Amino acid sequence: MQSRLVTLTIPVDLDLTQIVTGFVEKACSAFGLAKRECYALTLAAEEVFAFLSHATLPDNDIQIMCKSGGYYVEMAFQLKSGMLPLEAFNLTRGAVPDDMEGAAQLGLILAARTVDRLYVDRIGEDTFLLRFVMEKRYPSVKQEAPLELSGRFHVRDADPTMLKELSARIRHSYGNSVNSFLTVPGKLIDMVASGDYDALALINERGQVGGGMVFRRNRQMSEAYGPFVFLQEAGLSQMLVEGMLEKLGRTKDALCLVIMEPTLQTPLEYFEPLQGGAVYRQLAEDDGARVFVHPCFKDLVKKFYTDLALPRMIQDMTYTGEELVQCSAIATAIDRQSKRGTLTLLWAGQNLEENLRAHVDLLQSQNIGDIRFRMELGSAEEAMMAPMVMSAGFEPSMILPWAGQGDVVIFSYRGRK
Repeated sequence: MQSRLVTLTIPVDLDLTQIVTGFVEKACSAFGLAKRECYALTLAAEEVFAFLSHATLPDNDIQIMCKSGGYYVEMAFQLKSGMLPLEAFNLTRGAVPDDMEGAAQLGLILAARTVDRLYVDRIGEDTFLLRFVMEKRYPSVKQEAPLELSGRFHVRDADPTMLKELSARIRHSYGNSVNSFLTVPGKLIDMVASGDYDALALINERGQVGGGMVFRRNRQMSEAYGPFVFLQEAGLSQMLVEGMLEKLGRTKDALCLVIMEPTLQTPLEYFEPLQGGAVYRQLAEDDGARVFVHPCFKDLVKKFYTDLALPRMIQDMTYTGEELVQCSAIATAIDRQSKRGTLTLLWAGQNLEENLRAHVDLLQSQNIGDIRFRMELGSAEEAMMAPMVMSAGFEPSMILPWAGQGDVVIFSYRGRK
């Protein structure tokens, strides 16, 4: 399944709003979103375009893109810096000024809260991409006890029928301890069909699924889920890992592999341990990179790179009084099945510590106990925010090579100091 992309270039003019909403609605419908999800992205497009119409000079052209990823649809605006107050996209944003500007910002707040995920990508010095993502909704599946397994098993690429059985057996054996997409068969099938993910299955002579492994390529870092094995037989998990490594070995850009939450069946002899229980394997030679690190967690970073023998040029980065906007912006991704919330920085600002505390309070009020903050070590701006992140109660718990634009540090919430 290939991703499909449609683009609209249009002047910023309030009278053209119906063209924008019609474009987004028809694209979402053509890409397979249900009516409710189509409405969410269409509403987000309408609110952003309406704000731009009031806040920017008329006849400035902007580009709006809609992309189908198989199991999700993404709608994006390519904008110049300063065209939008990104702090309006904070999940915690409440009161706004009681004027026309405040009313317009309420629309942006609504836009941020109607979609599943929000991203801001910088493109060059003065341009950024504002991306709204809506995932397809899939029907729940009645849980039934799977049939007993026996016989000899071999590894093969998982087809849709195998993925349905794999998902059902994962749900039966592992429950809510795994990433939620693994227990939704329709979604898992679409994710593999999209090409973003790959999957292997252990199959016996009757076609039954005795285990499986799911993995995805994220630029240079690949991430795996599993191995999941549903019977007591030596060597099955090793077969899955070796099959995955063989496939990844044929991938041009894959440098490393991480399993964030290895199962009890994970053959640890294939991996190096990371902090936080994750495991890591080098797939190809790493030519090195520059990383920006604040002194408050530099020792952890140096030890990590030394232990894994990864070549990195570590550059100290601290805040030295340069101008910094008042309001920060944070994106929030929530997996309610795993009770996990992940925060990422959209825009650095002086109030980052306060903003993080507010997000933690909101997530905890929704029974989200595992709260994390992702920091890009390739970004000097993010690295110098580390003292604010740690003052808000987060501590560095894991470093993931090449998990973003470069290496990523995961900060876990440990409680306020």
